[in-house]
Amino acid sequence: LFFILADEGAAIDYWINESALSVHIDILDNNGLPIRTFSSKDKEELLDTISLPHPTYWLRPSQIVSTQAGHHRFYWDLRYPEPKGSNRQLGIAAVWHNTPSGPVGPYVAPGKYKVRLVVDGVAQEQTLEVKLDPRVSITDIDLRAHSNQSMICYRAYHDLQAAYEQIEAELSDKKIKWAKGKKEMVIALRGEGAPENPDVMYGSITEVPMEQETIVGCQEKWLHLMALVQSSDTKPTQATINSIKKLKEITNGLVLRWNKLK
Repeated sequence: LFFILADEGAAIDYWINESALSVHIDILDNNGLPIRTFSSKDKEELLDTISLPHPTYWLRPSQIVSTQAGHHRFYWDLRYPEPKGSNRQLGIAAVWHNTPSGPVGPYVAPGKYKVRLVVDGVAQEQTLEVKLDPRVSITDIDLRAHSNQSMICYRAYHDLQAAYEQIEAELSDKKIKWAKGKKEMVIALRGEGAPENPDVMYGSITEVPMEQETIVGCQEKWLHLMALVQSSDTKPTQATINSIKKLKEITNGLVLRWNKLK
């Protein structure tokens, strides 16, 4: 188990003596908390090619952890998992047969991480150090602000995703007897569709009255703000920080509205 730097992130090389039933690669922070897991049981990413406004030859093939004997290379893009429940789309920066889908999770902060390879229950672990690009000029304080604000966006998005999934579970439960008008209120709170890949170059977000805000709409705003912060290697502007603070208040209000409707 060893690593090399690649354009795609960290290339994780591993060797299996004989074919296995199950293999997974766990990425953990320096405290042992899980960041990401890649498994041989993962399913290939499926995009809706009918609604996709691009030829499929742009798509990057899915990575699946191999269980076969021999040498293998797996790429970790140095990011947290993709935002759960988002509508997978292609970005504007396309490369033939190598265009990843988005939205993507935020980059991990520079520091030491643990990579654990587990083959049929037998684990091997090594340390991987993520370093800041030496061409980037940013203070430690500003770098922490950059990472912290990104993670506020990421976690708030998933707070709303948890509420969204609870709503979906209740709406699909045929045994629930809805009070008059309550189901319509829950659907209105949820919103329509799924959060989409943000475009920070051409797109924007707009504040709406709290009573008109929806969970899906707020999730899209979180994705936009997270992409905005991640698109720069500088401290977020005060305007961006203020927007994140305001949207967090709105998120708390949406979660509270859902808890009252339960």
